[in-house]
Amino acid sequence: MSHASTGDLTAIEAELLDPARRVAASDFPRADDDVSLPGLYAWFVDESGASDLSAALGGDVAPGLIYVGQAGAGLSEATLASRIGEKHLHGNVRVSTFRFTLGSALTDQLDLHWIGARQMDSSSETAVSAWMAKCLSVAVVPVADRSRLDEIQDGVVDRLDPVLNLRGMSQTPVRGALARSRGAWHAHAGVAATGDAPDIKAFLESLVGSTIYTLHGSRNRITAVTANAAVVVSDRSPHGRPFPLAPVQDAANRLFESGELKLDVKSVGYRSAFIGAVLSALPDTEVQLDPPGILRRTAEGSPPAGPESAL
Repeated sequence: MSHASTGDLTAIEAELLDPARRVAASDFPRADDDVSLPGLYAWFVDESGASDLSAALGGDVAPGLIYVGQAGAGLSEATLASRIGEKHLHGNVRVSTFRFTLGSALTDQLDLHWIGARQMDSSSETAVSAWMAKCLSVAVVPVADRSRLDEIQDGVVDRLDPVLNLRGMSQTPVRGALARSRGAWHAHAGVAATGDAPDIKAFLESLVGSTIYTLHGSRNRITAVTANAAVVVSDRSPHGRPFPLAPVQDAANRLFESGELKLDVKSVGYRSAFIGAVLSALPDTEVQLDPPGILRRTAEGSPPAGPESAL
């Protein structure tokens, strides 16, 4: 009987640590790994990546195992493929705790640019993905019993003590530095207009007292603009709610660079409706409803030819 059905921690631990089961992050998934199931996964770092993490966290991070996680516990429908491929390798720091951990640690080493609550600009996400592809490998162990997966993960993590796992783990200098770096993203928040993109702060200041509309017609009245936020009154926030300017500016920068921008959580974050309202109020933009997005018009009145948004 396999470990997947018995939940044998010793067997699962041995398989996670088996070098033959590791695949470079750039080559995930291997054809012979069943990643359509829930299960456990382990991330490993090479010497170059370990050196980066050691310098970033002011402690000794050795090459080898750095993190163990699970995909699909309880009522989750996640699989190893969706968690590792879609969230960790090709997602963003909003949807992947592991990416957030790496990005927080490597902010200075990779010159990452934080623009809001657990949010980096697109070039920074690309830098994290490139670092992972260069420095990391991953091993997977399918575990069929979703109801026991959290328990199994806790047991394996407790036994293996991966350096970048924080929840429920004993304090170490590296974990202390990592926890501080994860809490310090706000110190880096801020983004300026680039290329032909307008200055969003100045644009919103010109709209104080005015109402702009989301793609589906909801009202957003701009009542004030501070150094880092716009105060917005909406049906959901009748007393006004501050919205950070940095994600809006980053979205405008990408729109004016590529000519188009998807308006979804993966692309622009959880306040995509307000970002869409601001971008659609800009001169020379055009709304797209299905799928939701914004196009930039050229001087001739049509969207520019060029590569599609990489988002």
